[in-house]
Amino acid sequence: MKIEELWQNPLKSLQYMERYINDGSPSGFTEKFRTSLPTDPFGNAEYFFLLMFESDANMFDYYGNFDLNHRIANNSFLVHPDMSEHKDLNHLTLFKSDEWRVVPTASARTVQIMDMKSDYIKLYYDGIIGRINRRLPRKKAVNGPEISHMILKAIEFGLLPENLAILHEPFAKIYRNPQIENRDEDWALTWREERPRGRNTQHINVMLPLFSLWSRDRRAPGHVPFFQQFSRIWGSRTDGLVTEKILYGILDIYFSLIIKLGLQDELNAQNILIGFDKDYEPISIVVRDMMGVEKDITIRESLGLDNNFSAISYKVIAKSINPELYIKRHSFAFDFKLSTYVLDPIIVCGHTFGVWDYAKKKQQIKSMAAQFIRSLPDDYFPPKGKWYSHRQELLVDGKIYIENENPMYR
Repeated sequence: MKIEELWQNPLKSLQYMERYINDGSPSGFTEKFRTSLPTDPFGNAEYFFLLMFESDANMFDYYGNFDLNHRIANNSFLVHPDMSEHKDLNHLTLFKSDEWRVVPTASARTVQIMDMKSDYIKLYYDGIIGRINRRLPRKKAVNGPEISHMILKAIEFGLLPENLAILHEPFAKIYRNPQIENRDEDWALTWREERPRGRNTQHINVMLPLFSLWSRDRRAPGHVPFFQQFSRIWGSRTDGLVTEKILYGILDIYFSLIIKLGLQDELNAQNILIGFDKDYEPISIVVRDMMGVEKDITIRESLGLDNNFSAISYKVIAKSINPELYIKRHSFAFDFKLSTYVLDPIIVCGHTFGVWDYAKKKQQIKSMAAQFIRSLPDDYFPPKGKWYSHRQELLVDGKIYIENENPMYR
């Protein structure tokens, strides 16, 4: 894809980048475990239709700010086509609805509606995509809107960096399946808005998934990555723009969420988008998918913040609960996910295209990170240069943390 196409049709371009300008996860599992061919983000199908079922009104719960006039405010529930034969739904009649024509995003089970208001829906998917089963039970789905509302409120009060924007998740809808005894395991879906919310989002003309900055176009392999295309436009300003607006911008958001709100977001190249204005300038870091944000109870208590969460059984870390895991999760989110999935690919790309020297830029970013780390407790990260990651294996039987030496960016 050529860079000019982004500004000619931002929505279509974003949908294309999600699917085809995407090298996949560094885990190496993106190509191995995918959805069915008709629903595969890398496939050729332009779109597909969701399935629906109907039930009594008292069989559905809602969490978050739900408008009774919303298009999904009825006695029905949306289902990914790959789940049509699932045992949990064998008492229901599924049917296709022409109203729900969707296109897959990079995450496959999250889809975008193809109409004038192109919001997103995260669906229940009992199967492995990448290297994780993507079930979306109640206890997980509730976390997204709960965290999203919290971050949005902090943005509105000016507590977080001005460049932060989010794709807000206003609500989750849950089906109270009579075949499931544990209500925490009920099937759920999460709604996500298309337009970003933040303090300067009115100036965003184009959004680009972070992975598309360095990935090759699967359908036009002769086109150079967007990093190189932007560098041709920015010229000598490339180093400064990418360093300050993107690399530092991401670090500022990551640590501000921790320091100000006690929220640890497991940022990766899929849940970050870059917002550009009409002049091709990066002006916002847009964060999406709030389900994976962890509540750091220890830090929140030190800030005097409320810890009475609806999703209290999910994504909670605290020194008092498990001090060893508490430190490992801090390291995993920064040293593994943020460093190897976000920071390093950008720095490698800039080095490849002659924008900077890899070793010098890496040291510069380490120094930037150190400024934020000094605001954290001394025992926040593992001692003696240790850091934690996962093995290159499926994560279906729990998460095993591997100890490593010499973290990349701290």
